[in-house]
Amino acid sequence: MCYSKFSADKLVILEKALTSTIHNTEVDFDRSDAAYGTSLTQIIIIVVIGTLVAIFLGLIIAIGISRQIKKQLKMYQLQLRNQLLVQRKY
Repeated sequence: MCYSKFSADKLVILEKALTSTIHNTEVDFDRSDAAYGTSLTQIIIIVVIGTLVAIFLGLIIAIGISRQIKKQLKMYQLQLRNQLLVQRKY
C-alpha cells in the first residue's frame, strides 16, 4: 500500500510537470509564431524599400548620363555645322 501511494504521488508530480511543459511549449510556440510574422513583415518592407531606392537611384544615374550625352551631341552638331559653314565659304 505504501508503494502504490508513492507511485500515485510520482504520477501526480509527473502529470503536473508534463502539463507545465506542454503549457510552456504552447506559449513558446505562440511567441515564436508572432516573431516569425513580424520578421516576415519587416523583411517584405525592407525589400520593397530597397527596390524603390534602387529604382530611384537608377533613374537619377540614367538621367544624369543622358543629359551628358545630349550635351555632347549638341556640341558635335555645332562643330559639324561650323565645319560645313567653313567648307561652304571656301
